[in-house]
Amino acid sequence: MRIALIAHDGKKAEMVSFVLQHKERLSR
Repeated sequence: MRIALIAHDGKKAEMVSFVLQHKERLSR
C-alpha cells in the first residue's frame, strides 16, 4: 500500500482528497 505510506508522510489530507477523487479509477 504505497498510498498509505505516502499519506503518513505529512500530506495526509492531500492524499486522502486525491484518493477519494480517484478511488473509482484506482479500483480498476
